[in-house]
Formats: sequence, C-alpha cells, structure tokens
Amino acid sequence: MSEALKVVIDLSEKVDCVLSGDNKVKSISAKGTLTVKNPSRRNKVWSCELQLGGVSSTSLKEERYDVGEVPAGGTWTLEYNIPVSSPLISLKETVDTYPKDSAINWAVAFNRVTPVRCIITLTNPSDIFARNIEVRKRIPKGFGDPSIEPPQTGSAEYVSETREVIWRGFDLAPGAEATLAINMAVKPEEVKPIGAGEVKLTYQIVGSTASSLTPDLYCISDLRFGVEPAESLSKPNFWDCTLEFLNTSDFMELLLDVEMSLVSDGRSPALSLSPNVELLPHQSWSYTFQVESPELPVFETKFNYRVAYEVKRSVYTTVVKEETLLPVMKVEAEKIFAPAEVDAYDKTPMSVTVNVFNVGSAELDAVSIIDTVPEDFRAPTSDKIKITLGDREITSGVTIALEPPSAPIEQSKTLKIAVAGLSKIGGFKPGQTMKVFYPVVAWGPKPKGKYLAPLRVTCNISPPGLEGEFLRLEEIPPAIEVKYARRAVKIFKESITPGAEKNQYIVPLIIVNSGEVNIENVTVKDFVPPGFKLVSWKPEELQPKVEETPDGLVLSWLFVRIEPKQEIQFSYVIEGSGRYVR
Repeated sequence: MSEALKVVIDLSEKVDCVLSGDNKVKSISAKGTLTVKNPSRRNKVWSCELQLGGVSSTSLKEERYDVGEVPAGGTWTLEYNIPVSSPLISLKETVDTYPKDSAINWAVAFNRVTPVRCIITLTNPSDIFARNIEVRKRIPKGFGDPSIEPPQTGSAEYVSETREVIWRGFDLAPGAEATLAINMAVKPEEVKPIGAGEVKLTYQIVGSTASSLTPDLYCISDLRFGVEPAESLSKPNFWDCTLEFLNTSDFMELLLDVEMSLVSDGRSPALSLSPNVELLPHQSWSYTFQVESPELPVFETKFNYRVAYEVKRSVYTTVVKEETLLPVMKVEAEKIFAPAEVDAYDKTPMSVTVNVFNVGSAELDAVSIIDTVPEDFRAPTSDKIKITLGDREITSGVTIALEPPSAPIEQSKTLKIAVAGLSKIGGFKPGQTMKVFYPVVAWGPKPKGKYLAPLRVTCNISPPGLEGEFLRLEEIPPAIEVKYARRAVKIFKESITPGAEKNQYIVPLIIVNSGEVNIENVTVKDFVPPGFKLVSWKPEELQPKVEETPDGLVLSWLFVRIEPKQEIQFSYVIEGSGRYVR
C-alpha cells in the first residue's frame, strides 16, 4: 500500500529586522505566504475552500477564500503582512574599547593601538525552539585578525577570505542564552568614527508562526462509491444492500457522513450514517443494510468527504545589526607666550595661553595638561590659572599641581592641570577649543638663546579608557626666546659745594642705567671721612643706610630697579671739619 498523501497548507513567514549600532530596532517587517500544495503526481483536488481564523493578526481582510481546483503537483498561494515589533530572538552586541575594567568604553584613541572586545549575546525569551542559528560578524579592514574565545554553544571560526567570524551549529532552547566573545585591535589613522563591523543573525522557527492564522481547508479528490442491492434468499421483497466507498486517489480521504433515500418509495429515508473513517489510498469501506421493496430499489445517495490536510508552519528570520561606530579621540594644542621674547637678566611679566583643540569625533569628558615652567621663570599660583571652554569658565572638576611644590625659581617645574567631568556640562565637543591661561614672570633669565617649555596633552571619555595623546609639543617643545641685552651702569659724584650753614657741604651723586636692560638691586656706597657727620639727604625717600667704621662713615643706597637710560640724582649733606677725600 502506497503512503497516504495529505494536502499541505504551508504557512511560511519571513521576518527582516535591522538593529541600530546601539542595539535598538531601527526597522522590522514580516511577510507571510500561505501555500496550498498538492503533493500528488496524478490526482488533482477541487472544490477547495479555505477558512482562516486569526486574520486580525495579519493584513488579511477576508476569512473565506475560494481556492477552487489545484492540479497535481500544483499550488495556490496567498500573501500577507504581519505587524511585529521585535524579532523572537534578542540579539545584542556590546563593543568595549577598554576591556580591562567592567565599564563599557565606546571610543578609540587616534594613532594608538586600541583593543576592541565584541560580545554577541543571543537570548530566547519565548517558549519556542530557535533552530539552525548562524551568526556572521564582519571584521572591517584596519582591524587585525580576531581572537575568538571558544563558545559554550556551537562552533565559531574566522574566515580570512571574507573577513567574517561565523558562529553556527546550534539551536536555542526556550529561555536559553548564548554568548560569543571576539577580541581584536585597531590603530585609527583618521578621525572619522570607525565602524566595528555589522552582525548578521539568521535562524528558523519550525512549527510556529509570527501570525495567529488557523487555516481549515475543505477539498475533495477522486473517490468511487456504489450500492449493490441483492434480493434476500429467505425473504421475498427484502433486499440486502452493500454500500461501498473506494479511495482511488493518492490522498488520505475522510468519509464523514452518508444519507440514502429510496427513490422508488417517494424518497423515504433508507440510511443515515456518520462513519468518520479515514480511507488510505485504494482502501475501501463498506456497509451492509436491508430495505423492503417490491422491485429493485433505486437509491438517491448524498455523502460528505474531504481530503485530509496538514498544516506546516515556519518562520525564517534575518536580523542585521548595523556596525557600532567608535568615535576617535584626538586633540591638538598650541602654546602661546606673550611676549614671545624677553630680555636677559630682567624681570618680565608674561602670559601663557594653551589652546587645546578637539579635532577628533569623540565628545571628551577629561583633559590633562602636563606643562613645563622653565628654570628662571616664576610659576603661577593656582588661583591665577583660568580655564574656559567656549565662552564658559570651568571651575569645577579642576585639579592643579606644581611639582616640586616649593621648587626655587632656578629650578624647572612641572605644572599639571587636569579637567574632569566635562560631560556633566555638555562635554568637550568636536570642533570646540579649551583655553588655559596663566601668568608667569621671567626672573632674570640667562642670555642662552631660549628656554624650552615642553607640553603634553591627554584626553579621555566617560567612562575613561585608553587615553588620547598629543605629544608633538613634548617632542618639539615650544621655546621662550631670550634676547641678550648689555648691562651697564654709570655712577657720578659731582663737585662738593658749601651748604647752607658753616662747615656744611653738599655731596651730589648720579646713577645712570646706560645698558639695554633693567638692572635690579643695585647698591651705591660712599665714604664720609672722620670729623664729619651726616646731616640730611635728598630726596627724602632715598634715605641712606649709615654704617660707622674706625675710618669714618659708610653710606649705602639700594636701588631695587632702574630701567634702561633712567638717571637718578640724589645728594646728602655732611657737617664737620677735616680733610675730605673724594
């Protein structure tokens, strides 16, 4: 006996979903095709009528469809859309650019080898098995060959020809979760965000659909039936009748009910049955009954049967997660001295401006400046350092340190300025400039040509990871130019003239800065011989210091600062008698 066929109602649905780089549903669509398939090679089916329940879960409007005839090997199809909000299997990819800690970092550092760890997690929150799962992770150019941690479920390999990591060979049971970890590295050479590679997930659901359609198909195929009346051997006018149905098709057929009436007797009921039997191909079913009739009975027969069908359900799902974009951290800086050149040996107030430019594509949370105040320059106090971002002054999250903290002016010093928590005030955005301003004083620099003042800038995001670095001003330090200026001073002592009183004498002095640079802390001394005493001096604010010695008085004046070409005249009056030697 050949295998009994059933008409197949195939509900095949396809879900296509696109996830954004941050794992959110960007678009999703679901389409279905209901196909009535005739698997027989020789028997057609006809009078096919399809009833559908659950049409509200689809775009279909009708519940009844007149399918009509489906030839041997033929099909009839009905297409529909399904409103869905998410795929059955949850796909999540976590991309971490600093896997050393538990935080998830999301940016890479320009021109630095940055580790990137991708963790792909599949979760089945439903009560349905997901089968034939396959995940393909693209490894973009610029990334090194990945290192794959062996998954607990399925197998994973890297195919270098297509630059894909392929994870497959497993199903996902209801409530189960599967994880794959991939490690790689990249050294960004551009500032535009770097894509970490898309992920494509495919899987199949068998025995279930996204829609709630419940089909019922009525159709018939080839069937032979007949009635054999034979007069009873023992009772005249009584007929032993045999009703027989023969399934002449390749299908399993269901004989549901039979109604027979005697035409010769005014269509009086002769038989009413509900066999509800399954007839396999070429299998028959018969029933014997007796009727009374004076002549050969003629019957009118009505019966109901149908071809058996089976419903197959499947969902094929494709989820494409767009690649996660990794912004690139990059800063540049300039250091401006005003004035750019100072005189040797002089004390010159200066200002230093450090401009930090965010030239990358990442919004920064922190900036650190490691600056140098050269020897012979006085460093600023922390309250004199001003930091602005755009038109906003930054006062919180700022740490300032001078190392060594009490270094003498003759020693080089390191000035560390750290600004953190910028994300709380909107972040240091690409294209913005951070300005750091502070005063210094050139404190008698030596005429050696220039003083180097290297600078290093680092930056980071929140949460922090591998730092971005700007090293050019450390490798090629900016310099403060020192102009050589000749130092020269003249001191004149003019002729002594008589004073206003007897035995008083006026001693005039002149000091002139005849050099090219300010001179400081200049001491002028004059000698008053024995027999004379100091009476007065002019101007009054230039009071000399008087020191008594066995050889007379020593007068001294301290001039804190004398500018170039500046001339200072002063005098003193003595009183006494004796020999005065100039």
